[in-house]
This record gives sequence, structure tokens and C-alpha cells, in this order.
Amino acid sequence: QDSYYIMNLNLNFRNNQIRLIKFDYFQVLRSIFRLDFSRNKIDEIEDKSFSNLGLLKYLDLSINNLSNFSLSCFIGLYRLELLNLSHNSIELINRNLFKELHLLISLD
Repeated sequence: QDSYYIMNLNLNFRNNQIRLIKFDYFQVLRSIFRLDFSRNKIDEIEDKSFSNLGLLKYLDLSINNLSNFSLSCFIGLYRLELLNLSHNSIELINRNLFKELHLLISLD
């Protein structure tokens, strides 16, 4: 069997019309380092959508229509260092939302 591993994969979905991040979008691509969903129309992120992205260090969800997050939204992002949620319509953030993000350096 041929097998390969891609390291430091950067995915850019910036400036699209994305409204939803589904749980199964990243079930196969586990080696994503940087993920940019900025400037979309995202108003929902399904539970555990990022749970298989244990190598992710940068997540940009800025300039969307997000207003709230489930407690399991960021589960599995153990290596996340930078999270950008700026320019959304966030109403309330549960204090336990970032509980597993031990390496988080920057939250905007």
C-alpha cells in the first residue's frame, strides 16, 4: 500500500459564500496547519467540526455571521495558537469554550 503524509497544509476558504462548517469536512485531512474561513457568511459550526485537526495552529473565522458556539466547537484543537473571531455578531461566550486550547497565544 502506498501511504503519504502531508505536513503544514494551509487551506484558504477566504472570500466565499460559505454559511456552514460541517462535522465531516475535515475527517480525512488531518494534517492542516492553517485554516482560513474569513470573509464568508458562516453562521453555524457543527459540533466537533474541528475535532480531527490536532495539528492546527491557526484558525481564522473573522468577518462572518457567528453569534454563538457550542461547547464542543473547538474540541481537539490541542495545538491551536491563534484564533481570530473578530467582526462577528458574538452575543455570549461560555467561559469553558476555550478550555482545551492550552497553547492559545492570541484570541481576537
